[in-house]
Amino acid sequence: MFFRITCLCMCMALAWMALAEISPEYSSVFYRQGGGAMREGTLPLSVDSSGAAIDVGFMLTLNELHPRIYRVVPDNCLESLAINGQAVDLPDLPFCDYTEGRHLDLGPWLHVGNNVIAARIRDDGGRGGMRIDVSPRDQLMILLALFIAGTALCFVGVVSGEWSGRLRFHRMIFAVLVLGIALRATYLFAVPYWVHVNDVDGHIEYVRYILAHWRAPPIHGGWEFYQPPLYYILTAAVVKVFAFVAPLRDTDAMQATSFAFSCLTLAALLGIAHAAFPKRARRTDAALFLFLCATFPILVFSAGRINNDGLVVMLGSFALLFLVRFVGKGRSKDWCAAAALIVAGLLAKTNAALLLVPLFCAPLLLKRYRYRHAALLLCAGSGMLLLAYGWFLIPRMLEEENARSILVGNIGNLTGALSVGNAPSFYYVFHPLAVLRNPYNNAWDDASGRQYFLEYLFRSAFTGEFDLGAALKPLVQMILLVWMAIAAVGILGMGALLRRCDRMAILFLITGCSLLLGHAAFRFLSPYGPSQDFRYNMLLLVPSLFFVLRGRQAFRGFARDAVTSLLVLAGILNAILVLCLCVR
Repeated sequence: MFFRITCLCMCMALAWMALAEISPEYSSVFYRQGGGAMREGTLPLSVDSSGAAIDVGFMLTLNELHPRIYRVVPDNCLESLAINGQAVDLPDLPFCDYTEGRHLDLGPWLHVGNNVIAARIRDDGGRGGMRIDVSPRDQLMILLALFIAGTALCFVGVVSGEWSGRLRFHRMIFAVLVLGIALRATYLFAVPYWVHVNDVDGHIEYVRYILAHWRAPPIHGGWEFYQPPLYYILTAAVVKVFAFVAPLRDTDAMQATSFAFSCLTLAALLGIAHAAFPKRARRTDAALFLFLCATFPILVFSAGRINNDGLVVMLGSFALLFLVRFVGKGRSKDWCAAAALIVAGLLAKTNAALLLVPLFCAPLLLKRYRYRHAALLLCAGSGMLLLAYGWFLIPRMLEEENARSILVGNIGNLTGALSVGNAPSFYYVFHPLAVLRNPYNNAWDDASGRQYFLEYLFRSAFTGEFDLGAALKPLVQMILLVWMAIAAVGILGMGALLRRCDRMAILFLITGCSLLLGHAAFRFLSPYGPSQDFRYNMLLLVPSLFFVLRGRQAFRGFARDAVTSLLVLAGILNAILVLCLCVR
Protein backbone atom coordinates (compact mmCIF):
# COMPACT_ATOMS: atom_id res chain seq x y z
CA MET A 1 0.00 0.00 0.00
CA PHE A 2 2.81 2.42 0.92
CA PHE A 3 4.52 1.87 -2.43
CA ARG A 4 1.31 2.47 -4.39
CA ILE A 5 0.46 5.64 -2.47
CA THR A 6 4.01 6.93 -2.96
CA CYS A 7 3.75 6.35 -6.71
CA LEU A 8 0.41 8.16 -6.86
CA CYS A 9 1.81 11.09 -4.87
CA MET A 10 4.69 11.28 -7.34
CA CYS A 11 2.16 11.34 -10.18
CA MET A 12 0.36 14.26 -8.54
CA ALA A 13 3.67 16.07 -8.13
CA LEU A 14 4.47 15.46 -11.80
CA ALA A 15 1.05 16.82 -12.77
CA TRP A 16 1.71 19.95 -10.74
CA MET A 17 5.12 20.37 -12.37
CA ALA A 18 3.51 19.89 -15.79
CA LEU A 19 0.97 22.60 -14.99
CA ALA A 20 3.78 24.96 -14.03
CA GLU A 21 5.65 24.07 -17.22
CA ILE A 22 2.79 24.71 -19.65
CA SER A 23 1.44 27.81 -17.86
CA PRO A 24 2.34 31.01 -19.72
CA GLU A 25 4.03 33.93 -18.01
CA TYR A 26 2.46 37.38 -18.26
CA SER A 27 4.49 40.56 -18.05
CA SER A 28 3.32 43.86 -16.64
CA VAL A 29 0.67 45.62 -18.71
CA PHE A 30 1.22 48.98 -20.36
CA TYR A 31 -1.94 50.83 -21.25
CA ARG A 32 -3.07 54.20 -22.58
CA GLN A 33 -6.53 55.71 -22.25
CA GLY A 34 -7.83 57.96 -25.00
CA GLY A 35 -4.39 58.92 -26.31
CA GLY A 36 -3.12 59.94 -22.85
CA ALA A 37 0.09 59.03 -21.11
CA MET A 38 1.31 55.44 -21.00
CA ARG A 39 0.73 53.74 -17.63
CA GLU A 40 1.76 50.43 -16.09
CA GLY A 41 -0.51 47.83 -14.50
CA THR A 42 -0.98 44.09 -14.02
CA LEU A 43 -3.26 41.43 -15.41
CA PRO A 44 -6.16 41.22 -14.98
CA LEU A 45 -6.36 44.92 -15.85
CA SER A 46 -9.18 46.92 -14.26
CA VAL A 47 -8.98 50.71 -14.23
CA ASP A 48 -11.34 53.64 -13.89
CA SER A 49 -12.55 54.66 -17.31
CA SER A 50 -14.32 57.68 -18.73
CA GLY A 51 -15.55 55.73 -21.73
CA ALA A 52 -12.47 56.37 -23.88
CA ALA A 53 -10.72 53.57 -25.77
CA ILE A 54 -7.99 51.71 -23.85
CA ASP A 55 -4.90 50.49 -25.74
CA VAL A 56 -3.35 47.54 -23.88
CA GLY A 57 0.02 45.89 -24.46
CA PHE A 58 1.91 43.13 -22.63
CA MET A 59 4.30 40.22 -23.16
CA LEU A 60 3.20 36.58 -23.13
CA THR A 61 6.06 34.09 -22.65
CA LEU A 62 5.52 30.47 -23.72
CA ASN A 63 7.55 27.30 -23.23
CA GLU A 64 8.00 24.53 -25.81
CA LEU A 65 4.79 22.89 -24.64
CA HIS A 66 2.14 25.58 -24.38
CA PRO A 67 -1.63 26.06 -24.68
CA ARG A 68 -3.27 27.46 -27.80
CA ILE A 69 -6.77 28.44 -26.64
CA TYR A 70 -7.23 31.43 -24.32
CA ARG A 71 -10.26 32.96 -22.66
CA VAL A 72 -10.37 36.71 -23.27
CA VAL A 73 -12.79 38.88 -21.27
CA PRO A 74 -12.82 42.58 -22.22
CA ASP A 75 -14.63 45.27 -20.29
CA ASN A 76 -16.66 46.14 -22.28
CA CYS A 77 -15.65 45.33 -25.89
CA LEU A 78 -12.56 43.97 -27.65
CA GLU A 79 -12.27 45.98 -30.87
CA SER A 80 -8.96 44.57 -32.14
CA LEU A 81 -6.23 42.13 -31.15
CA ALA A 82 -2.72 41.76 -32.58
CA ILE A 83 0.04 39.27 -31.74
CA ASN A 84 3.64 39.90 -32.72
CA GLY A 85 2.50 42.64 -35.06
CA GLN A 86 -0.02 40.46 -36.89
CA ALA A 87 -3.73 41.21 -36.62
CA VAL A 88 -5.72 38.29 -35.22
CA ASP A 89 -8.39 37.41 -37.76
CA LEU A 90 -11.08 35.27 -36.11
CA PRO A 91 -14.87 35.13 -36.64
CA ASP A 92 -15.46 36.09 -32.99
CA LEU A 93 -13.60 39.40 -33.31
CA PRO A 94 -14.63 42.06 -32.49
CA PHE A 95 -17.03 41.21 -29.64
CA CYS A 96 -18.60 42.64 -26.47
CA ASP A 97 -18.97 40.34 -23.45
CA TYR A 98 -17.60 41.47 -20.10
CA THR A 99 -19.03 38.49 -18.15
CA GLU A 100 -18.12 35.27 -19.98
CA GLY A 101 -15.76 36.53 -22.72
CA ARG A 102 -14.73 34.34 -25.66
CA HIS A 103 -12.53 31.26 -26.04
CA LEU A 104 -10.07 32.18 -28.82
CA ASP A 105 -7.65 29.84 -30.61
CA LEU A 106 -4.55 32.04 -30.80
CA GLY A 107 -2.20 29.18 -31.74
CA PRO A 108 -1.49 30.32 -35.33
CA TRP A 109 -0.15 33.66 -34.10
CA LEU A 110 1.84 32.43 -31.07
CA HIS A 111 5.35 30.97 -30.92
CA VAL A 112 7.78 29.72 -28.29
CA GLY A 113 9.35 32.53 -26.28
CA ASN A 114 8.15 36.10 -25.97
CA ASN A 115 4.95 37.16 -27.74
CA VAL A 116 3.87 40.80 -27.89
CA ILE A 117 0.12 41.19 -27.37
CA ALA A 118 -1.64 44.43 -28.33
CA ALA A 119 -5.37 44.99 -27.86
CA ARG A 120 -7.81 47.87 -28.07
CA ILE A 121 -10.66 47.90 -25.55
CA ARG A 122 -13.76 50.05 -25.89
CA ASP A 123 -15.42 50.83 -22.57
CA ASP A 124 -18.75 52.44 -21.76
CA GLY A 125 -17.59 54.07 -18.52
CA GLY A 126 -17.07 52.94 -14.92
CA ARG A 127 -14.40 50.24 -14.78
CA GLY A 128 -12.64 49.14 -17.94
CA GLY A 129 -9.91 46.64 -18.71
CA MET A 130 -9.09 43.16 -19.89
CA ARG A 131 -8.62 39.65 -18.54
CA ILE A 132 -6.90 36.78 -20.33
CA ASP A 133 -6.23 33.26 -19.16
CA VAL A 134 -5.74 29.77 -20.50
CA SER A 135 -9.07 28.29 -21.55
CA PRO A 136 -10.23 25.04 -19.92
CA ARG A 137 -11.13 23.93 -23.46
CA ASP A 138 -7.48 23.77 -24.46
CA GLN A 139 -6.38 20.20 -25.18
CA LEU A 140 -3.41 20.33 -22.81
CA MET A 141 -5.60 21.52 -19.94
CA ILE A 142 -8.18 18.81 -20.67
CA LEU A 143 -5.50 16.09 -20.69
CA LEU A 144 -3.95 17.42 -17.51
CA ALA A 145 -7.32 17.59 -15.76
CA LEU A 146 -8.10 14.00 -16.80
CA PHE A 147 -4.70 12.85 -15.54
CA ILE A 148 -5.18 14.56 -12.17
CA ALA A 149 -8.72 13.23 -11.81
CA GLY A 150 -7.58 9.72 -12.70
CA THR A 151 -4.73 9.86 -10.21
CA ALA A 152 -7.06 11.12 -7.49
CA LEU A 153 -9.51 8.30 -8.20
CA CYS A 154 -6.70 5.74 -8.02
CA PHE A 155 -5.48 7.23 -4.74
CA VAL A 156 -8.91 7.06 -3.13
CA GLY A 157 -9.43 3.60 -4.59
CA VAL A 158 -6.20 2.32 -3.02
CA VAL A 159 -7.02 3.82 0.36
CA SER A 160 -10.62 2.67 0.34
CA GLY A 161 -9.57 -0.79 -0.80
CA GLU A 162 -7.15 -1.14 2.11
CA TRP A 163 -9.15 0.53 4.85
CA SER A 164 -12.71 -0.28 3.96
CA GLY A 165 -12.64 -3.27 1.72
CA ARG A 166 -15.27 -5.04 3.80
CA LEU A 167 -17.48 -2.06 4.62
CA ARG A 168 -19.98 -0.95 2.01
CA PHE A 169 -20.82 2.25 3.91
CA HIS A 170 -17.21 3.41 3.96
CA ARG A 171 -16.91 2.76 0.26
CA MET A 172 -19.95 4.95 -0.28
CA ILE A 173 -18.41 7.72 1.82
CA PHE A 174 -15.16 7.54 -0.13
CA ALA A 175 -17.07 7.69 -3.40
CA VAL A 176 -18.90 10.83 -2.23
CA LEU A 177 -15.61 12.41 -1.14
CA VAL A 178 -14.10 11.66 -4.54
CA LEU A 179 -17.12 13.22 -6.23
CA GLY A 180 -16.88 16.33 -4.08
CA ILE A 181 -13.16 16.78 -4.65
CA ALA A 182 -13.53 16.07 -8.38
CA LEU A 183 -16.28 18.70 -8.73
CA ARG A 184 -14.12 21.24 -6.92
CA ALA A 185 -11.04 20.42 -8.99
CA THR A 186 -13.05 20.61 -12.22
CA TYR A 187 -14.49 23.99 -11.26
CA LEU A 188 -11.04 25.22 -10.24
CA PHE A 189 -9.47 24.33 -13.58
CA ALA A 190 -12.43 25.21 -15.81
CA VAL A 191 -13.71 28.53 -14.44
CA PRO A 192 -11.42 31.58 -14.23
CA TYR A 193 -11.13 33.13 -10.80
CA TRP A 194 -12.89 36.34 -11.86
CA VAL A 195 -16.09 34.59 -13.02
CA HIS A 196 -19.10 34.34 -10.66
CA VAL A 197 -17.30 36.09 -7.81
CA ASN A 198 -17.64 39.37 -5.92
CA ASP A 199 -14.93 42.01 -5.40
CA VAL A 200 -12.10 39.68 -6.43
CA ASP A 201 -9.76 42.56 -7.29
CA GLY A 202 -10.06 43.94 -3.77
CA HIS A 203 -9.09 40.60 -2.20
CA ILE A 204 -6.12 40.20 -4.55
CA GLU A 205 -5.03 43.74 -3.71
CA TYR A 206 -5.11 42.88 0.01
CA VAL A 207 -2.97 39.75 -0.46
CA ARG A 208 -0.47 41.65 -2.57
CA TYR A 209 -0.25 44.37 0.09
CA ILE A 210 0.58 41.72 2.70
CA LEU A 211 3.22 40.25 0.38
CA ALA A 212 4.81 43.67 -0.07
CA HIS A 213 4.68 44.89 3.55
CA TRP A 214 3.88 41.88 5.80
CA ARG A 215 1.55 43.94 7.97
CA ALA A 216 -2.14 44.77 7.98
CA PRO A 217 -3.07 47.57 5.56
CA PRO A 218 -4.83 50.82 6.54
CA ILE A 219 -8.54 50.11 6.96
CA HIS A 220 -9.77 52.53 4.31
CA GLY A 221 -6.80 52.17 1.96
CA GLY A 222 -8.50 49.62 -0.32
CA TRP A 223 -11.91 48.13 -1.10
CA GLU A 224 -11.43 45.06 1.13
CA PHE A 225 -8.81 46.42 3.57
CA TYR A 226 -11.39 46.56 6.38
CA GLN A 227 -11.43 42.73 6.54
CA PRO A 228 -9.70 40.84 9.39
CA PRO A 229 -6.23 39.76 8.23
CA LEU A 230 -5.97 35.99 8.88
CA TYR A 231 -7.04 34.79 5.43
CA TYR A 232 -4.78 37.25 3.64
CA ILE A 233 -1.76 36.40 5.78
CA LEU A 234 -2.22 32.66 5.21
CA THR A 235 -2.77 33.16 1.48
CA ALA A 236 0.25 35.46 1.19
CA ALA A 237 2.38 32.78 2.88
CA VAL A 238 1.14 30.16 0.40
CA VAL A 239 1.86 32.50 -2.52
CA LYS A 240 5.39 32.99 -1.16
CA VAL A 241 5.96 29.24 -0.93
CA PHE A 242 4.58 28.68 -4.44
CA ALA A 243 6.95 31.33 -5.78
CA PHE A 244 9.88 29.10 -4.74
CA VAL A 245 8.32 25.79 -5.80
CA ALA A 246 6.76 26.61 -9.18
CA PRO A 247 6.69 29.71 -11.40
CA LEU A 248 2.91 30.14 -11.25
CA ARG A 249 1.01 33.41 -11.10
CA ASP A 250 0.10 34.62 -7.63
CA THR A 251 -3.60 34.25 -8.46
CA ASP A 252 -3.04 30.53 -9.15
CA ALA A 253 -1.55 30.11 -5.68
CA MET A 254 -4.47 32.04 -4.19
CA GLN A 255 -6.91 29.70 -5.91
CA ALA A 256 -4.95 26.68 -4.71
CA THR A 257 -5.37 27.99 -1.17
CA SER A 258 -9.14 28.28 -1.65
CA PHE A 259 -9.24 24.76 -3.07
CA ALA A 260 -7.42 23.43 0.01
CA PHE A 261 -9.85 25.23 2.33
CA SER A 262 -12.81 23.77 0.41
CA CYS A 263 -11.46 20.21 0.64
CA LEU A 264 -10.82 20.63 4.37
CA THR A 265 -14.39 21.90 4.75
CA LEU A 266 -15.54 18.67 3.12
CA ALA A 267 -13.50 16.72 5.70
CA ALA A 268 -15.13 18.69 8.54
CA LEU A 269 -18.59 18.01 7.10
CA LEU A 270 -17.75 14.30 7.00
CA GLY A 271 -16.96 14.53 10.71
CA ILE A 272 -20.26 16.29 11.38
CA ALA A 273 -22.11 13.58 9.45
CA HIS A 274 -20.57 10.87 11.66
CA ALA A 275 -21.14 12.83 14.90
CA ALA A 276 -24.70 13.96 14.14
CA PHE A 277 -25.83 10.53 12.87
CA PRO A 278 -23.78 8.12 15.02
CA LYS A 279 -26.10 5.12 15.02
CA ARG A 280 -25.60 2.33 12.52
CA ALA A 281 -29.25 2.59 11.43
CA ARG A 282 -28.67 6.22 10.37
CA ARG A 283 -25.70 5.63 8.10
CA THR A 284 -27.84 6.44 5.09
CA ASP A 285 -28.54 9.84 6.62
CA ALA A 286 -24.82 10.44 7.13
CA ALA A 287 -24.06 9.50 3.51
CA LEU A 288 -26.87 11.71 2.18
CA PHE A 289 -25.71 14.62 4.35
CA LEU A 290 -22.19 14.38 2.92
CA PHE A 291 -23.47 13.87 -0.64
CA LEU A 292 -25.60 17.02 -0.54
CA CYS A 293 -22.78 19.06 1.00
CA ALA A 294 -20.25 17.70 -1.53
CA THR A 295 -22.39 18.79 -4.47
CA PHE A 296 -23.97 21.96 -3.08
CA PRO A 297 -23.17 24.71 -5.62
CA ILE A 298 -22.14 27.56 -3.31
CA LEU A 299 -19.70 25.28 -1.46
CA VAL A 300 -18.21 24.04 -4.74
CA PHE A 301 -17.85 27.60 -6.04
CA SER A 302 -15.77 28.55 -2.99
CA ALA A 303 -13.02 26.17 -4.19
CA GLY A 304 -12.13 28.52 -7.04
CA ARG A 305 -12.90 31.91 -5.52
CA ILE A 306 -10.29 34.27 -4.16
CA ASN A 307 -11.89 35.60 -0.97
CA ASN A 308 -12.07 34.86 2.74
CA ASP A 309 -15.40 33.01 2.62
CA GLY A 310 -13.69 29.64 2.15
CA LEU A 311 -11.52 29.99 5.25
CA VAL A 312 -14.33 31.13 7.55
CA VAL A 313 -16.57 28.27 6.35
CA MET A 314 -13.78 25.76 6.96
CA LEU A 315 -13.11 27.04 10.48
CA GLY A 316 -16.83 27.26 11.22
CA SER A 317 -17.41 23.70 10.01
CA PHE A 318 -14.70 22.33 12.28
CA ALA A 319 -16.09 24.43 15.15
CA LEU A 320 -19.56 22.92 14.62
CA LEU A 321 -18.00 19.46 14.51
CA PHE A 322 -16.42 19.96 17.94
CA LEU A 323 -19.64 21.45 19.33
CA VAL A 324 -21.61 18.41 18.16
CA ARG A 325 -19.01 16.14 19.76
CA PHE A 326 -19.14 18.20 22.96
CA VAL A 327 -22.93 17.96 23.29
CA GLY A 328 -22.78 14.24 22.52
CA LYS A 329 -19.90 13.29 24.85
CA GLY A 330 -19.48 16.24 27.22
CA ARG A 331 -15.68 16.56 26.86
CA SER A 332 -14.40 20.03 27.73
CA LYS A 333 -11.53 19.81 25.26
CA ASP A 334 -14.04 19.66 22.39
CA TRP A 335 -15.64 22.90 23.59
CA CYS A 336 -12.25 24.61 23.93
CA ALA A 337 -11.31 23.48 20.41
CA ALA A 338 -14.59 24.92 19.07
CA ALA A 339 -13.95 28.21 20.89
CA ALA A 340 -10.43 28.49 19.46
CA LEU A 341 -11.71 27.80 15.93
CA ILE A 342 -14.47 30.41 16.23
CA VAL A 343 -11.96 33.00 17.45
CA ALA A 344 -9.78 32.13 14.45
CA GLY A 345 -12.88 32.50 12.27
CA LEU A 346 -13.43 36.00 13.67
CA LEU A 347 -9.90 36.86 12.57
CA ALA A 348 -10.87 35.67 9.08
CA LYS A 349 -14.30 37.32 8.74
CA THR A 350 -16.61 39.08 11.17
CA ASN A 351 -19.69 36.94 10.43
CA ALA A 352 -18.08 34.09 12.41
CA ALA A 353 -19.43 35.96 15.46
CA LEU A 354 -22.81 34.31 14.79
CA LEU A 355 -21.32 31.02 16.01
CA LEU A 356 -20.70 32.50 19.47
CA VAL A 357 -24.37 31.93 20.33
CA PRO A 358 -24.30 28.12 19.95
CA LEU A 359 -20.82 28.09 21.51
CA PHE A 360 -22.01 29.69 24.75
CA CYS A 361 -25.31 27.78 24.76
CA ALA A 362 -23.72 24.35 24.25
CA PRO A 363 -22.66 23.85 27.95
CA LEU A 364 -26.31 24.26 28.94
CA LEU A 365 -27.27 21.28 26.75
CA LEU A 366 -25.09 18.70 28.44
CA LYS A 367 -26.85 15.58 29.67
CA ARG A 368 -25.26 16.02 33.10
CA TYR A 369 -25.39 19.77 33.39
CA ARG A 370 -23.25 21.37 36.13
CA TYR A 371 -23.50 25.09 36.78
CA ARG A 372 -19.90 25.47 37.95
CA HIS A 373 -18.50 23.58 34.96
CA ALA A 374 -20.58 25.66 32.51
CA ALA A 375 -19.54 28.91 34.21
CA LEU A 376 -15.87 27.92 34.00
CA LEU A 377 -16.15 27.18 30.28
CA LEU A 378 -17.95 30.44 29.59
CA CYS A 379 -15.30 32.44 31.46
CA ALA A 380 -12.49 30.64 29.66
CA GLY A 381 -14.14 31.23 26.29
CA SER A 382 -14.74 34.90 27.01
CA GLY A 383 -11.12 35.37 28.04
CA MET A 384 -9.89 33.58 24.91
CA LEU A 385 -12.14 35.76 22.76
CA LEU A 386 -10.97 38.99 24.41
CA LEU A 387 -7.27 38.13 24.18
CA ALA A 388 -7.23 36.74 20.64
CA TYR A 389 -9.73 39.07 18.98
CA GLY A 390 -9.78 42.18 21.14
CA TRP A 391 -6.57 43.57 19.63
CA PHE A 392 -8.38 43.79 16.27
CA LEU A 393 -11.94 44.65 17.33
CA ILE A 394 -11.39 47.33 20.00
CA PRO A 395 -9.29 49.69 17.82
CA ARG A 396 -11.80 49.16 15.00
CA MET A 397 -14.72 50.10 17.26
CA LEU A 398 -12.90 53.23 18.38
CA GLU A 399 -12.10 54.24 14.80
CA GLU A 400 -15.39 53.49 13.04
CA GLU A 401 -18.46 55.69 13.41
CA ASN A 402 -21.18 53.03 13.27
CA ALA A 403 -21.75 49.30 13.53
CA ARG A 404 -22.25 48.88 9.79
CA SER A 405 -18.69 50.02 9.10
CA ILE A 406 -17.33 47.53 11.64
CA LEU A 407 -19.09 44.66 9.84
CA VAL A 408 -18.56 45.79 6.24
CA GLY A 409 -16.16 48.70 5.89
CA ASN A 410 -17.03 49.46 2.25
CA ILE A 411 -20.81 49.46 2.74
CA GLY A 412 -20.89 53.26 2.53
CA ASN A 413 -19.46 53.12 -0.99
CA LEU A 414 -22.39 51.14 -2.43
CA THR A 415 -24.68 53.00 -4.77
CA GLY A 416 -28.21 53.86 -3.69
CA ALA A 417 -29.56 51.85 -6.64
CA LEU A 418 -28.70 48.68 -4.68
CA SER A 419 -30.67 49.69 -1.59
CA VAL A 420 -33.88 47.92 -0.58
CA GLY A 421 -36.51 48.80 1.98
CA ASN A 422 -36.86 47.51 5.53
CA ALA A 423 -40.59 46.81 5.61
CA PRO A 424 -41.48 43.92 7.99
CA SER A 425 -42.94 41.85 5.14
CA PHE A 426 -39.58 41.86 3.39
CA TYR A 427 -38.23 39.54 6.09
CA TYR A 428 -40.85 36.79 6.18
CA VAL A 429 -42.53 36.73 2.76
CA PHE A 430 -41.56 33.88 0.45
CA HIS A 431 -43.39 33.45 -2.87
CA PRO A 432 -42.56 30.00 -4.31
CA LEU A 433 -44.07 30.79 -7.72
CA ALA A 434 -42.24 34.12 -7.88
CA VAL A 435 -38.95 32.36 -7.08
CA LEU A 436 -39.55 29.86 -9.88
CA ARG A 437 -40.61 32.60 -12.28
CA ASN A 438 -37.40 34.56 -11.60
CA PRO A 439 -34.78 31.94 -10.64
CA TYR A 440 -31.89 34.41 -10.82
CA ASN A 441 -31.25 37.24 -8.39
CA ASN A 442 -30.99 40.78 -9.64
CA ALA A 443 -29.60 43.13 -7.00
CA TRP A 444 -30.71 46.16 -9.06
CA ASP A 445 -34.37 45.44 -9.81
CA ASP A 446 -37.32 45.12 -7.40
CA ALA A 447 -39.26 43.20 -10.05
CA SER A 448 -36.95 40.23 -9.44
CA GLY A 449 -37.99 40.09 -5.76
CA ARG A 450 -34.65 41.36 -4.48
CA GLN A 451 -36.37 43.10 -1.53
CA TYR A 452 -37.52 39.78 -0.02
CA PHE A 453 -34.78 38.47 2.23
CA LEU A 454 -35.72 34.78 2.21
CA GLU A 455 -36.23 34.66 -1.55
CA TYR A 456 -32.90 36.32 -2.28
CA LEU A 457 -31.12 34.09 0.24
CA PHE A 458 -32.67 30.93 -1.23
CA ARG A 459 -31.80 31.77 -4.85
CA SER A 460 -28.26 32.83 -4.02
CA ALA A 461 -27.49 29.44 -2.46
CA PHE A 462 -27.42 28.03 -5.99
CA THR A 463 -26.59 30.87 -8.38
CA GLY A 464 -25.33 33.69 -6.15
CA GLU A 465 -26.12 37.13 -7.54
CA PHE A 466 -25.53 36.07 -11.12
CA ASP A 467 -27.72 35.46 -14.14
CA LEU A 468 -26.51 32.18 -15.64
CA GLY A 469 -28.45 32.67 -18.87
CA ALA A 470 -31.54 31.30 -20.55
CA ALA A 471 -29.96 27.94 -21.37
CA LEU A 472 -29.55 27.00 -17.70
CA LYS A 473 -32.82 28.55 -16.51
CA PRO A 474 -34.92 25.32 -16.69
CA LEU A 475 -32.25 23.42 -14.75
CA VAL A 476 -32.06 26.10 -12.06
CA GLN A 477 -35.86 26.19 -11.79
CA MET A 478 -35.92 22.41 -11.31
CA ILE A 479 -33.25 22.67 -8.61
CA LEU A 480 -35.19 25.38 -6.78
CA LEU A 481 -38.42 23.35 -6.96
CA VAL A 482 -36.75 20.21 -5.59
CA TRP A 483 -35.13 22.13 -2.73
CA MET A 484 -38.45 23.77 -1.82
CA ALA A 485 -39.87 20.28 -1.33
CA ILE A 486 -36.80 19.34 0.72
CA ALA A 487 -37.30 22.43 2.89
CA ALA A 488 -40.81 21.20 3.73
CA VAL A 489 -39.31 17.90 4.91
CA GLY A 490 -36.85 19.87 7.07
CA ILE A 491 -39.69 21.79 8.75
CA LEU A 492 -41.42 18.50 9.51
CA GLY A 493 -38.21 17.09 10.97
CA MET A 494 -37.65 20.15 13.13
CA GLY A 495 -41.12 19.85 14.67
CA ALA A 496 -40.76 16.12 15.35
CA LEU A 497 -37.37 16.49 17.06
CA LEU A 498 -38.29 19.49 19.19
CA ARG A 499 -41.35 17.67 20.54
CA ARG A 500 -38.93 15.03 21.86
CA CYS A 501 -36.53 17.66 23.31
CA ASP A 502 -33.58 16.12 21.44
CA ARG A 503 -30.40 17.85 22.72
CA MET A 504 -28.62 17.61 19.37
CA ALA A 505 -31.67 19.06 17.63
CA ILE A 506 -31.73 21.97 20.09
CA LEU A 507 -28.04 22.68 19.33
CA PHE A 508 -28.72 22.76 15.60
CA LEU A 509 -31.85 24.85 16.13
CA ILE A 510 -29.86 27.41 18.13
CA THR A 511 -27.17 27.40 15.44
CA GLY A 512 -29.66 27.83 12.60
CA CYS A 513 -31.59 30.58 14.38
CA SER A 514 -28.38 32.43 15.24
CA LEU A 515 -27.15 32.27 11.65
CA LEU A 516 -30.47 33.21 10.06
CA LEU A 517 -31.47 35.96 12.51
CA GLY A 518 -27.94 37.34 12.54
CA HIS A 519 -27.99 37.55 8.75
CA ALA A 520 -31.38 39.26 8.88
CA ALA A 521 -29.98 41.76 11.38
CA PHE A 522 -27.07 42.48 9.06
CA ARG A 523 -29.52 43.01 6.21
CA PHE A 524 -31.49 45.41 8.44
CA LEU A 525 -28.36 47.42 9.26
CA SER A 526 -27.20 47.33 5.63
CA PRO A 527 -30.38 47.26 3.52
CA TYR A 528 -28.82 46.44 0.18
CA GLY A 529 -29.55 43.60 -2.21
CA PRO A 530 -26.05 42.03 -2.00
CA SER A 531 -26.30 41.95 1.83
CA GLN A 532 -28.71 39.00 1.48
CA ASP A 533 -26.30 36.72 -0.39
CA PHE A 534 -26.00 33.13 0.91
CA ARG A 535 -22.21 33.35 0.65
CA TYR A 536 -22.31 35.30 3.93
CA ASN A 537 -24.11 32.40 5.59
CA MET A 538 -22.99 29.14 3.98
CA LEU A 539 -22.92 27.32 7.34
CA LEU A 540 -26.71 27.62 7.47
CA LEU A 541 -26.71 24.58 5.19
CA VAL A 542 -25.49 22.34 8.06
CA PRO A 543 -28.41 22.73 10.50
CA SER A 544 -30.85 22.82 7.58
CA LEU A 545 -29.69 19.44 6.26
CA PHE A 546 -29.68 17.98 9.78
CA PHE A 547 -33.40 18.68 10.16
CA VAL A 548 -34.12 17.50 6.63
CA LEU A 549 -32.46 14.15 7.23
CA ARG A 550 -33.99 13.68 10.66
CA GLY A 551 -37.32 14.62 9.08
CA ARG A 552 -36.77 11.79 6.63
CA GLN A 553 -36.94 9.40 9.59
CA ALA A 554 -40.51 10.53 10.28
CA PHE A 555 -41.66 8.82 7.08
CA ARG A 556 -42.16 5.09 6.63
CA GLY A 557 -42.07 2.71 3.69
CA PHE A 558 -42.70 4.21 0.28
CA ALA A 559 -42.81 7.79 1.62
CA ARG A 560 -39.30 7.47 3.08
CA ASP A 561 -38.01 6.01 -0.19
CA ALA A 562 -39.58 8.93 -2.06
CA VAL A 563 -37.85 11.46 0.22
CA THR A 564 -34.54 9.62 -0.22
CA SER A 565 -34.96 9.70 -3.99
CA LEU A 566 -35.74 13.42 -3.79
CA LEU A 567 -32.52 14.05 -1.86
CA VAL A 568 -30.45 12.01 -4.31
CA LEU A 569 -32.05 13.89 -7.20
CA ALA A 570 -31.15 17.20 -5.55
CA GLY A 571 -27.50 16.19 -5.28
CA ILE A 572 -27.39 15.01 -8.88
CA LEU A 573 -28.97 18.23 -10.15
CA ASN A 574 -26.49 20.26 -8.10
CA ALA A 575 -23.59 18.39 -9.69
CA ILE A 576 -25.04 18.85 -13.18
CA LEU A 577 -25.33 22.61 -12.60
CA VAL A 578 -21.68 22.83 -11.54
CA LEU A 579 -20.53 20.81 -14.56
CA CYS A 580 -22.64 22.94 -16.91
CA LEU A 581 -20.87 26.04 -15.62
CA CYS A 582 -17.52 24.32 -16.18
CA VAL A 583 -18.10 23.54 -19.85
CA ARG A 584 -19.63 26.89 -20.89
